Amino acid sequence: MLGAAALLASEPPERMASAQPSPVIEKFIVDDRGGDQRLPRVDGSWVVWEDYRRTQPSPTASPTVGAGTPTPPPGTPVAVNWLADIRVRDLAQAESRRLPAEINAMNPVVSGDLAAWIEVTSKGDYDLVVYDLDDREIVRRIESGGAHAKPAISGRKLVWQDGRNPTADIRMYDLDKKEESVIQEGDGQQTRPAIQGNLVAWEDDRDGGRIWYKDLSSGSLQRIDNLNAAFEPAVYGKYIVFRSGGNADDPQDAGIYVFDTTNRSANQVSSTRAGK
Repeated sequence: MLGAAALLASEPPERMASAQPSPVIEKFIVDDRGGDQRLPRVDGSWVVWEDYRRTQPSPTASPTVGAGTPTPPPGTPVAVNWLADIRVRDLAQAESRRLPAEINAMNPVVSGDLAAWIEVTSKGDYDLVVYDLDDREIVRRIESGGAHAKPAISGRKLVWQDGRNPTADIRMYDLDKKEESVIQEGDGQQTRPAIQGNLVAWEDDRDGGRIWYKDLSSGSLQRIDNLNAAFEPAVYGKYIVFRSGGNADDPQDAGIYVFDTTNRSANQVSSTRAGK
């Protein structure tokens, strides 16, 4: 089941800072079908996700897809199939719809009326597909013969973790310019990019594992210093939010930090230690 919640303010904006009214949470179901619905992403009224209703077995321990599809007996090893449909719903509409025709996709993202995802070809390549949700058509398929992973999209710019070289790099495609470019390529692994506007951030395992970022308007490339073992960046405006601590897959003893790219200051906002 895929659900959502809307945060409704009961006071006008000019009074919210002082009055701080209690928010009202409105929950509603985006999609509720057999099988798994995973990795939802939302922008505006568009929601996209991986959908496993046509997949057997799905990533859950007890698959529930497809009437008449046998479920393995308890104790039977299950080879998980991580390939799925990509489905989308406009929250102004009642029903969702499937995007690719085949069950061969993963990692959907959305920005405005554009969605993108990873699609596994019959040759085993991992291509990037960009799809116009309003016009209901594919606008770009990015093929390189290598493995694309971890896409992120903002407006008409798409970034991803690229696997055509021995170590992962960060690349970008500009749909307006119709050109691909390198954001960061070099020693070490550059992974899990995030983008918003002209700001791109990613994990970089050089120097003990840091967050690096690039301003696309100026070309400035910088590193967030003094915080290593840094993972999972997200960007908004001038801010980069990330986790520092643990490892790439385990957030034990990690803290959440907000970094201001204008004054290059980082503030810790949460920690897993002592329940903070």
